[in-house]
Order: sequence, then C-alpha cells, then structure tokens
Amino acid sequence: MRFWGRGVLLGNAAVSLRVAAALAQGAGATGATHSRVYREEIRIAVSDSGDHFVTEQQTAWRIQAPDTLVLLVDSTLRVVRVAIDGRRSSWGRAGPEVVIPQHGSVGDTLVTRVRFHGLPNGHNWFAIPRDTPDLAPLQLAVEVPPGVKPATDEMSKAVLEGVDSLAYGRTNWRFRFPQPVALGRLRLEVARLPSP
Repeated sequence: MRFWGRGVLLGNAAVSLRVAAALAQGAGATGATHSRVYREEIRIAVSDSGDHFVTEQQTAWRIQAPDTLVLLVDSTLRVVRVAIDGRRSSWGRAGPEVVIPQHGSVGDTLVTRVRFHGLPNGHNWFAIPRDTPDLAPLQLAVEVPPGVKPATDEMSKAVLEGVDSLAYGRTNWRFRFPQPVALGRLRLEVARLPSP
C-alpha cells in the first residue's frame, strides 16, 4: 500500500479564508454539503501489534452546488493528508470535521483522498461524509498482521474478492460491498484466525 508523507493544513490565502469561514460556523453549522457520494474505496493497514492503523480513503462525489466538502473523522485520529483528484488540497479541521474547499461546478465529479491514523476502537476506521446520505458502494482492503483477519458486522453483505499474501506473513483482505453501505454504522475489528 502506498502512503503519503505529511500533509499541508492550509494553502493560499483565499482558500484559507474559505476554510476558516466554514470552521468559524462551528461543528454541524455549515449546512448540507449539497454533494452526493457515489463510491467509496478504503485501504486500511493494521500495525503488527494491532494497536495502530492507517487509513487511506477515496470518496467519489457528484457536485450538486458550490460548497465545501465535510468529512467526519474521529477527533482522536490524526489527519495527515488530503487530496482532490490526485492533487494536494488545502483543508482545515475543527474537532471531528475535516473541511475541504472544492471549486467544482454543478454536475462535476471529483474524488477526495484522505489519509489518517490512530488507535482503533471499532467505530473510527472511516471518514464519514457529513450531511449527505452516506450510503455508497464500497471497496475495502484491510492489511493485517499474521494470524488475524478483518471482521465486520456487515460481512454478510460483502464479497471477498481475494486474500493477498504479503511480506512477513501479513495478508491483505479485499472486499467488495455491491449494495450501498452506511459507513457510519459499519464496525470493523481484527479477529484471530482459528488454530489449524
């Protein structure tokens, strides 16, 4: 899995003002994002000790009105990079809200990519689009240390596309959720494999 280096919080002055204005309105006060999520692709790597993870999440949006995009990321996690359509983007954060200015026109599509890491607690593996129906088809890849596998309460809705063997006994489990999934209700945990 390719990971980015450290991110940049704010870019030029005009974009910084836009982010600052959205953050100044306070958590939950910026209103609907007026954009729809139509696809999620998430890659997670769990540390060998199991007490740390890194997530890279791509969210595909259809712009319905000029606005900032807002993702909710657990406030205990550190966001280190944000990009739009493969280019580094300015962003700001207030508590769980990651505010991403975008310059798309109505009808445009764009893809945000957010990288964050921290301690897993079952609910905090994902960035949740705020003020949008967060149901979208999902591709999920979870890299785990030897002897464990990813488990979710929605596993019955997932198609296991494959398990890749990696160096040092690690494995990468690839799932596809063909029906839209609510990330806000999806729990992910790491479970021990049964002994042979």
